[in-house]
Amino acid sequence: MWISFGKSIVTLDTGHTLALKHARGMEINCLAGNIWLSIEGDARDILLHPGHSYTLTTGGLAVMEGLPHATIRLERQASWPQSLASRLSHAVQALWPIRLPTLGPVKTPHASVGSP
Repeated sequence: MWISFGKSIVTLDTGHTLALKHARGMEINCLAGNIWLSIEGDARDILLHPGHSYTLTTGGLAVMEGLPHATIRLERQASWPQSLASRLSHAVQALWPIRLPTLGPVKTPHASVGSP
């Protein structure tokens, strides 16, 4: 099953897990309870308390469970190139609000062959 998260609130109980794959850039915010988080390729176990968050930096499998009950908010963060491009675009527009007129085709004079 493929689920696309923008911003979602999820409640997890003990024994119920949520597995995310290909979720690089997903921010996991613990709103209530505690969340146990295990990420493929990472030897650490991560425990999130209310007010703490963790952003997934790999696209591997991430499994989480509420200890004993937890509420989390999942929010997909823009990738850094998209975020940087957006910030630069806004900065340029703020600094240079005047739009330059577009130029039409450039006309060049025709040269006569053989006459000065």
